[in-house]
Parts: sequence; structure tokens; C-alpha cells
Amino acid sequence: MKSVKFFGVVLNGGESSRMGESKGDLQFLGRPLMETSLSALRESGASEIVVIGGGRPSWLQKDVAHVGDKYPGEGPIGGLITALTMSSEENVMVLSNDFMNIDGTTIQKILENANGSNVIVPVVGGHRQVLSALWRRSSLPVVCEAYDSGIRSVQSVLDLLTVNEVFEFDESKFVNANTPSEIIDYIATLGRSN
Repeated sequence: MKSVKFFGVVLNGGESSRMGESKGDLQFLGRPLMETSLSALRESGASEIVVIGGGRPSWLQKDVAHVGDKYPGEGPIGGLITALTMSSEENVMVLSNDFMNIDGTTIQKILENANGSNVIVPVVGGHRQVLSALWRRSSLPVVCEAYDSGIRSVQSVLDLLTVNEVFEFDESKFVNANTPSEIIDYIATLGRSN
């Protein structure tokens, strides 16, 4: 198994308009939802973990740093630029705050596919999972140039970079919570699988 040093980031910005409240702080199975992403980064060996955006949650452990998004209101691309700018490592694992089932094994599989491409991105159900991808810090100038030209879609930024798409993931690991009903449905599937 290949060992890859990496900086871990959880993006905690966004308005959560469909959820109706901050997704990262939302209680999910007895803990804040964002803790799922944080735990996955810890389990997979992040050298440092930073939460970007929103206010610092009172429950956030002291070993996890928190910084404001340098581009609030501009979507995940602003958080991505913030992450790449501040990373102490070349490899930056970026996760959203709303994964319900991502884990360290899944992150490790992404890391094992690091090959010099600007981005290592899982593809699940035919969709690139850009908010669970490994980004190289050296891609920052291209991401900034895209931002400066008006691009706000992280998917569109991928078209400007070398990308290694990785398949064969368990789709359930990438389920995220956008609405209260998605959480209810997900918890119901847990009950059916037992």
C-alpha cells in the first residue's frame, strides 16, 4: 500500500438552504454530521486537518484548525482556493461537510491512486465526486485563474487540469445530506440492512 502524505480539509461553507440549518453542526446518529468527514480524514492519516468556512463549531476538537473562507458566498471553489493556499502538503484531500458514510478506507483508496495528476477524483454513479477528491497544491494557479475568469463550478475547473478518475467505489460511501428527507431515507436504509 502506497503511503501518501496529505493535508485534510472539510469545507463547511454554504448556506444549506435546502437543509434549513448548518449541515456541519446538524446532529446525525448522535454526533455532528461534519464529524463523519473529520473522522475519515483522521483514520486515513491526514498530517493536519482544517475546517474552512462558517463559524468555528463549539464541539470541534482543538487539534482541528478552523479558518474562514477567503471567498465566502462563491461556492466550493472559494473554499478550495483557501485550502490549496494554506496547505502545508502538496496533496490536499478535500471533503464536504455533509457526507453520511465516508470513511478512512475510502479516503485511503483515493490516496492510493495518487499519480502526479492535478486531481484524483472518485467517479460514482457516473458522476465525478469533486468534493471528495485529492487535489495537488501545485494546481492552485490554474484554479485561481479559473476563478478570476468567472468560473465558479469546481466541475468546470477539472476541465483545465490533469485528472485521474477512479472507479470501483462503494456508492454508499458518497451519500451526502442535502435535505432532511435524505437523512431520514438514509437512516431508514440502515435499519433495513440490519
